Amino acid sequence: MVLAIKCIPRMQQFNLCCFSCQLKTGTMTVAVVLLITGLIYFIKSFVSLWYYTEEEEEESLFLLPPDSREILASKVTTSAMYVFINGLLIYGAWKEKSILMLPCVFTHFVFVVLFAILLVMATIDLFKFDQVASGIMIMVIGGLILAFQTYCFAVVYTFYRQLEDSGCMASENLDYDKRVAIEETIINPEEGRKTYTQIEHDILQKQPQAV
Repeated sequence: MVLAIKCIPRMQQFNLCCFSCQLKTGTMTVAVVLLITGLIYFIKSFVSLWYYTEEEEEESLFLLPPDSREILASKVTTSAMYVFINGLLIYGAWKEKSILMLPCVFTHFVFVVLFAILLVMATIDLFKFDQVASGIMIMVIGGLILAFQTYCFAVVYTFYRQLEDSGCMASENLDYDKRVAIEETIINPEEGRKTYTQIEHDILQKQPQAV
């Protein structure tokens, strides 16, 4: 299964400010950063869930309500899955196995699309309530974050498609070599002569002998 996204441009290498490297190194760098971020979020959510008490919720009714036990449990589960997926991305990029990269590529694509939709909705709401300055600030900061996320995703996706294309090409070359070998066996006159002689011998063996 190949995830093909035509609107994402292909890149030759990973470039970030003065830093430049191959797509494999860039993919693993992005994956490590995402893995560390997921681990921090997982530890924070797990500690909050571990020390969660009902008394704290009752004492802070007039402040910002804390996360409920269900929400904290969902955060722990989501962050654990996020860490696992990025771990697969690191291993898949290291071993150059595109199938292991596919879950992370699909997840990051969905995340980028959802972030873009939420950014547009938040900006429209702020402009609707005449909060122009806040709307412009959210639009600029969110746009920069979205651009960086899209670039990182493009790096990972390009390396994924590179592995997929090389795998398909190797498979096609192997099939072509097999077809050539079969055709050479069929067309080879020497092989044909041996086959004809064997058929003639079998026919003579089956004929009844004259008495």
